[in-house]
Amino acid sequence: PYCFQPYIQESGVCSVAALPIIYQNSLVAIIYMEHAFTQGVFTPERMETMALLGQHVASAIVNTRLLRDVSKRTTQLEQSHAFLAKALRVKDTILSNTSHELRTPLNGIIGLTECILTSGIALDPEVQSCMDTTLVLARDLLSLVSDILDMSRVNEGGLRLNYKPTSLHS
Repeated sequence: PYCFQPYIQESGVCSVAALPIIYQNSLVAIIYMEHAFTQGVFTPERMETMALLGQHVASAIVNTRLLRDVSKRTTQLEQSHAFLAKALRVKDTILSNTSHELRTPLNGIIGLTECILTSGIALDPEVQSCMDTTLVLARDLLSLVSDILDMSRVNEGGLRLNYKPTSLHS
């Protein structure tokens, strides 16, 4: 029996009680109590009171663990959010820089093609068709690049909308 354990015999403990703290059928903790002067201190009535107290202790322990877990997860989510926000800024910067780099040669292609088409030089019909197609495709590509640049500006907060009244009938 427990009363013959060396610690109990050497310490002079007269009464001992151990109360399991259970929450949703899981052991959360054990409350261990000693009384050094009187035997039989831990009566059934006192143990019942301690069991009620133990239920509150179990709830407090579980709630503390849940709060710790939520706090840890919140920190992880904040770190992930910061990482993703930084990645989004890098992506927007790359898109913006790339869009600017593409616009310059596209404007050159459009300008030279328009120059050739409006120069009055007689072009072979096949060359004329290729030049017309080049102009249309270059303008389409420039429009796409401009849209990408606009989206990166929107994401960076650099594009603002100007609201003004307008007539729907005009």
